[in-house]
Amino acid sequence: MASRRGKPNMTAAQEQTFLQLVTLTLYPAEAARHVDLSPQAISMRRKRDKAFDDRVKGAESKAMFALIARVQEGAKRDWRAALALLERRWPELWARPETRADMDKRMRDLRKADLEASTAEKVARTRAIEQRIDPDTAPDPDPRFE
Repeated sequence: MASRRGKPNMTAAQEQTFLQLVTLTLYPAEAARHVDLSPQAISMRRKRDKAFDDRVKGAESKAMFALIARVQEGAKRDWRAALALLERRWPELWARPETRADMDKRMRDLRKADLEASTAEKVARTRAIEQRIDPDTAPDPDPRFE
């Protein structure tokens, strides 16, 4: 069966091999190349075919869980593997101090940006009410919201 552009669709064997490769932790783009398909063909098929997209996501999940199991097994023999899991799973508690400081700074920056946006919106609403303009349809005077 041919696709709209005249190129052959993925065969059942290609799909099976592709999914096995993804399960073995290859990126979908690399797995596509191994079955003689372009990464774009895989991307388009994932967008068109939800069932295929779900199978790819399932293969990616299997790969992730297999790697987690290997790290957990390694953590039984080496405390550093356990610490690596803790740092990644609960960075706010277990990450290195410089990493936590960086995370704290990013959160403060996000909160500041949210506060500034919220304040600008409140000012615009107040001005609209003072001018007896419907605040939901009033133009926003702050250029950041245009």
